[in-house]
Amino acid sequence: MYESIWNVIGFIILLVLRRMRILRGELFLSYVIWYSIGRYFIEGLRTDSLMLTDTLRMAQFISIVLVALSVGLIAYFRVKKDRPYYLEDKYGIAKKK
Repeated sequence: MYESIWNVIGFIILLVLRRMRILRGELFLSYVIWYSIGRYFIEGLRTDSLMLTDTLRMAQFISIVLVALSVGLIAYFRVKKDRPYYLEDKYGIAKKK
């Protein structure tokens, strides 16, 4: 139930961010970040998880890695100078340089 509520809230937030055009093509990566954060905390509630260390579960470790990779990719795409697919006209249609 917790994960279902988390996913519905994330869906609504991502829809709002998409309409506001805050995310410039990183909608999927933003979903990965949102889901991984929720998965990290929800996995902490479970009692039947595969443990990586005494305090860290394997799913929590994977969530941390996915958040770090997604944030890194978003930062890379925003800093990268040549990004033709991020240039949109006033109708939201991507165009090349």
